[in-house]
Amino acid sequence: LNDFIIMLGNMGGVGALFAMIIMGIIWEFVIMAGMHWIIIATITSIISVAGYESVISPICLTLGFTVGGMCLGAALRMKDKEEKSLCLTYVITQAVGGVTEPGLYGVGVKYKKPFIGMVAGGAVAAVYAWITGLTVYNFIPVASFLMIFSYVGGSMMNVVNAVITCVIAFVVSAVVTYVLGVDENLAKK
Repeated sequence: LNDFIIMLGNMGGVGALFAMIIMGIIWEFVIMAGMHWIIIATITSIISVAGYESVISPICLTLGFTVGGMCLGAALRMKDKEEKSLCLTYVITQAVGGVTEPGLYGVGVKYKKPFIGMVAGGAVAAVYAWITGLTVYNFIPVASFLMIFSYVGGSMMNVVNAVITCVIAFVVSAVVTYVLGVDENLAKK
């Protein structure tokens, strides 16, 4: 998987777009499988040699916000006050602490359908990151607001586009999850 994504990224153009969309769709699932460390090692190696990376890391760093958006969208649709409160806690855990696993397992695995919102947010954010040429200059592997420092080193527009990519990831995930709804009966089974 790692080699395939790197190969697509090295093609440039549409190949890089496909690599970013694939990562936008699967990244949080890769984290759930614990395979993200291999990709992080590759990113670190690329940045240490080239001084920047503009295919894998720009989208991977922003995708934590798809989980936050998924959790917010689910919380807005839930009727059970305890579950709603948990979902809002997962949003804070992701945005401030940079930990996505509570949201992944507490909302995504538990209710299944919210994963569609997360994947949609990742794909749309990947397209925006590709269009703007988002680049990472120093890799800070955390899924919170602190990852914004990874984009410092180029133009100020790079940082602005990183923030916009995070907002897109969050909002699209929240809206799609909200529209699709959450089957709260799944959690009671």
